[in-house]
Amino acid sequence: MAREIKYLKIKLFVTGLTITVLLMFTLSIAYAADQQNALSETDVIWPVPDTGQTKCYDVQGYNLDIKYKEIICPSTGQSPYGQDANYTINPMFYTKFDTMGNALLDSATSWAMVKDNVTGLMWEVKTKKDGIKNYNDPHDADNTYTWYDTIVATNGGYSGTPGNGTDTEDFINALNSANYGGYSDWRMPTVKELAFIFDYSVTYPGPTISTDYFPNTISSFYWAGTTSSYNKYLAWGIYFNYYDGGHDYSLFKYGSHYVRAVRGGQEGSLNNFVDNGDGTVTDSTTGLVWQQETGTKMDWESAITYCENLETGGYTDWRLPTIKELRTIVDYSRHYPVIDSDYFPDTYPDFYWTSTTYSYNSSLAWGIHFDYGHGKRNKKGYNNYYVRAVRGGNPYQSTYDLLQWGYRGNDTFYCIDIFDADWNMIYQAADCGEGLHSYSPNKLNLKPGTYHWKVWSDSALNYHTKQEGFEGEFIVPGVQPESPYQSTYDLVRWEKRGNDTFYCIDICDENWNVYAGLQAIKCGEGFYSWSPRTFVNDVAKFLGTRSSVLSGFKFNWRVWSQAGYGGDGFEGSVICP
Repeated sequence: MAREIKYLKIKLFVTGLTITVLLMFTLSIAYAADQQNALSETDVIWPVPDTGQTKCYDVQGYNLDIKYKEIICPSTGQSPYGQDANYTINPMFYTKFDTMGNALLDSATSWAMVKDNVTGLMWEVKTKKDGIKNYNDPHDADNTYTWYDTIVATNGGYSGTPGNGTDTEDFINALNSANYGGYSDWRMPTVKELAFIFDYSVTYPGPTISTDYFPNTISSFYWAGTTSSYNKYLAWGIYFNYYDGGHDYSLFKYGSHYVRAVRGGQEGSLNNFVDNGDGTVTDSTTGLVWQQETGTKMDWESAITYCENLETGGYTDWRLPTIKELRTIVDYSRHYPVIDSDYFPDTYPDFYWTSTTYSYNSSLAWGIHFDYGHGKRNKKGYNNYYVRAVRGGNPYQSTYDLLQWGYRGNDTFYCIDIFDADWNMIYQAADCGEGLHSYSPNKLNLKPGTYHWKVWSDSALNYHTKQEGFEGEFIVPGVQPESPYQSTYDLVRWEKRGNDTFYCIDICDENWNVYAGLQAIKCGEGFYSWSPRTFVNDVAKFLGTRSSVLSGFKFNWRVWSQAGYGGDGFEGSVICP
């Protein structure tokens, strides 16, 4: 049976088979048949969030005491193109939830949990940052805990330092006993997961995280649930202050530090490597493809240029990885080197560059030291270190402000067409260009409503064939034009409710119970329609089968806004034909 990673299991009985449909926020899915018709476990993509960096820097002035000057980010072919800010891949994107597990509008002023919509992880939010510890409230921002885990399989051979309500196991147990947010599967994050919510654009005074979603964060060290492989008395964590921020350290378990709980996702190592036999390795969990061999030692600018010009495995779209991406291939169960040498045999226990600049001092860039796995910083123009290139990463976006797509093979020249809600073309080749990978439809004079887009290139001139990642839908906000209620397999549509313009849609079972994890599967300003057919087709495509496999499956939908939830004209039923 396919594993639960960041998905919800819903059992559907179709022609005698139990099909497990796994739906995440972005509606990615996988399935398995019953025991007599079992399928092999389906790998799922765990996208790596963007670092948050939007600034680029020159590469002049190698004086150790001079910070590099901020510049307008260079274009393809200009030096030093290939910095972190040149690639916006999977931007950090969060949704607020209340204590009952209900999704909230982004404007909510009180919330208890935050969902990372890139990774699917649900995070605890801290409260009452007043300098006074209160262990009767596990969410108190000022509480610190010693590291303690009595489970042999996860404690690395040493349970740590127990307390009386003041250790990490007490903390996690308190959340689960209270069924916090309607869940009892809260746990300590891995060091990789904790790094995913770190914002590398934040500088002094910190904390280095989005306080719009994670208020009351202390600019200090937060524990992870990962024990050091080289010393069982140490456990990993990450500093969220501006100076040490981003450094992942392993500290003695008897130390008392801050903690933030997480749930969902997958525990342990992220890596599921595939040796492609062409000098590249694919991590089927993140979707990233890695250069297998280690590049020679060089400075930071040379590392960027080397990766941008690299041709290996039949691809030319290589780049220097971000700090978050490079950390995903670290294997914290190993050391010296801290990587799976079966797939990366010539990895040195040394520092490897990333494209991410240290925001507090732009003369430094981040990297990972592959002796024990620490994230560190080094001088861009003074030191020579190793390089490993990466490609891929799913830069897909589809919003009114930004349409973004990745690379198709070795194609570099792309055009984008814009369509109305019924896929009638209204702008052919709205933009074309070498290295064109994004477009902003807000520059067009479009009326409020739903629109579609498709991208074509040399290898996909027949772009009307659905191409995952190269087409999508966006909503132009504003006053909704006439669009009577509709609830069909092709289109679900509702009217404007009062003065409300922001709507969310939930998916329910036949008894109108919202499927756990399928609340607010889509929200938006000016969001007035949704396509069940597209949803079912995406399901079938992911399963590698025809949409007819879901024939007869019935589900209900409800729309909510500030003025109310469901009701006539704002809910309905759909049956797959």
